[in-house]
Amino acid sequence: MDRLKSWKYPLLLFALLIAHGAALGISDDEAYYWVLAQKPALGYAYHPPMVAWWIALSTRVFGSHPWSVRLPAALGTAFLLWLGQTWSRRESPWLFLSFAGLFALGWMMVPDVPLLVGWTVAFVAAWGVCRFDRPGLKIYAALAGGLALACLSKYSGALAGISALISIWIGAPRERRIRAVLAIGLGGLIAAAPILYWNSQHDWASILYQLRDRHDGFHPSAARYLRFWLISLLVAGPGLLFHFFGILTRPRSPREKFAWAWIVPGALIFCTQAIGSEFKPHWAFVVWWPVLLAWASEPSRSRLRLTQTVYGCALGAFAIVGCHLPLMGWILKPWPVYARDPKWDVANDLTGWELLPPLVASDPSLRGWPVVGGVYQTAAQASFAMRGISGGTLLPRETKSRDEWPDLGIAQGTGPEWPRLQRPVLFVADNRYSGGPGFPGATCTVWRRLEAHRWGLVAKTISVWKCLP
Repeated sequence: MDRLKSWKYPLLLFALLIAHGAALGISDDEAYYWVLAQKPALGYAYHPPMVAWWIALSTRVFGSHPWSVRLPAALGTAFLLWLGQTWSRRESPWLFLSFAGLFALGWMMVPDVPLLVGWTVAFVAAWGVCRFDRPGLKIYAALAGGLALACLSKYSGALAGISALISIWIGAPRERRIRAVLAIGLGGLIAAAPILYWNSQHDWASILYQLRDRHDGFHPSAARYLRFWLISLLVAGPGLLFHFFGILTRPRSPREKFAWAWIVPGALIFCTQAIGSEFKPHWAFVVWWPVLLAWASEPSRSRLRLTQTVYGCALGAFAIVGCHLPLMGWILKPWPVYARDPKWDVANDLTGWELLPPLVASDPSLRGWPVVGGVYQTAAQASFAMRGISGGTLLPRETKSRDEWPDLGIAQGTGPEWPRLQRPVLFVADNRYSGGPGFPGATCTVWRRLEAHRWGLVAKTISVWKCLP
C-alpha cells in the first residue's frame, strides 16, 4: 500500500468516530476519567494514569466537551486500524471492523484504547526485531515505548511484556535478544516508576484493588463461564473465536506462530478468570485483537471470513445507530416491563445529565451550591454537567480516591464513612445508582426528579436532593 492509500480508511474511521462521539453525551466512566484529568497525577484508584493524561492534554487544548474528551480515543482507534492494515499487509478494513466490540465502541475514551495502542506498537516492533533484516534503533525504541504506554494504561499491559519476551526469544536471531530484552526492561521501568511511587503513597491501594479487592474470592460458576463465552461470541464474532482455538492449538504460518505468543498469556488469565469470579467482556480484547491481526494476514477468501465480516459490521452498525435511536426499546416493546426500563437503552449512560444545569439555574437561591454524588459515576456525571457553574465532588470516598476529587470545604472529612456536612449541597442519584444521601445530622429532601426521553421512551431518571447541615 502506498502511504496515502494506507491512511484512507483510518481517516474515514476517525471522522466517523469523532462525529458520532460529538453527538452524544458523555458516559459514566468517561466523566470519571475527565474528573481525574482535572488533576493529573502519577496514578489513580483503579488504573494507571495514561487515560487521564490523554484527556488532560486534549481538554487543555480544546476545552472540556464530549468530543474533546473522546478525541484521543478516535485518534487511537484509527491508528489501531492503520497498524493492523500495515502489519497484516491487508488493504481492506472490513475484517478489522468486524471486531465490533473494539471498533464500533472505539469512540469511547477508556483505558483500553491507550492499552491497545501501546500493545499493538509493541507487537509490531517485536515482529520487526524478529523478522526485519536490520532492525534499527527506532524498532527497539518503539518496543520500549509501546510497552510503557500499555503498562501506564492498565496493569494488564504487563502481559504485553511477557508476550514480547516469548516471541523474541523464540523468533529473533540470538544476537538481537539482549538488545530486545533491554528495550523491554526499559519500557517496564518507565511505566513502573510512576505506578510504584503513587501506590507507595496510597497504601498500595490501586495494585491491591486489581489483584485482590476486584475479585471477591474464587466462586466457581459454570453459568458465568458460559456467559463469558456467549458474550465473547457476540462482541468478537464467530470467525474470530474459531480462529482463536485454531491458532491456540495449531499455529501454521509464521505470523500465526508469532501471534500465538501474544495470545496465550492473556488467554490464560482472561479466558479462565470467569470460572471463579465476575468479568468484563473488554478484558479479553487483548486476546481477540492479536487473533484478528494474525487472521487478517492470511490471504484466504473463505466463507467464514465473509460471515465474520457481515456479522461484525452489521453488529457495529446496530451499536452505533442504537446510540441515537432507542432500538432496544422498540425491540422490547411487546414486553413493556423491559421496554420502559432505562437500563435496556444502550445510551442510558449518555443522556439526561444535560438537564441538570438548567434545573439548578431555575432556582437562584441554589447558586453556588456544590453538587455531590454518592458513587463515582453520579458524582462524575454531575461534575462534568456543572463544569464552570458550580463545584462537584464525591462523598463519601475511600482512601485510594481521596486525592482524585476536590475538597470544596463542604464536610468534616471525606470518608470512608458518611461525613457531617458543613454547607448546603445538592445530592444526585440516577436510575442505576439510586441510593440516597446518608449525611449524619443533615436534613435531606428530594427536590426534583428529572426524566430524559428518547422517542417517547424513558432513557434516564435523575433524582436531586437538597441537603442542609
